Amino acid sequence: MKIKFTLLALLVSLLASAQKFDTEANRLMTDVFKENESGGIALVVKGDKVLYRKAFGMADMELNAKMTPENILRIGSITKQFTAAAILKLMEEGKIDLQDDITQYIKDYPTKGHLITIEHLLTHTSGIKDITQMKT
Repeated sequence: MKIKFTLLALLVSLLASAQKFDTEANRLMTDVFKENESGGIALVVKGDKVLYRKAFGMADMELNAKMTPENILRIGSITKQFTAAAILKLMEEGKIDLQDDITQYIKDYPTKGHLITIEHLLTHTSGIKDITQMKT
């Protein structure tokens, strides 16, 4: 996962030159996502202009299906570290406290009488089930 975030940072840093960016982005992506292995999609947008959109590797190796930019992927846990960093920044700025009850921010959350703090959410100790495991 660390490699993919480093890859993203490198891709963004190459935006200065479109041709160089395409060449380097393709090289970096093919280094990470091999043709016959689990794949990924890269999308770089500035404003409402798509600067780079390409898929690499396989979407389904069992069915021999290649990844395409149109594939819809679950984001999984990729946003957790960005959310945690934003929360810790708010804490550093004195705007929130990790010991705050989440109902201070989500008034009608059904805690069933339990204290659930922001720290509980960050450390995955809140007792709240993973949304992907919940019945709809």
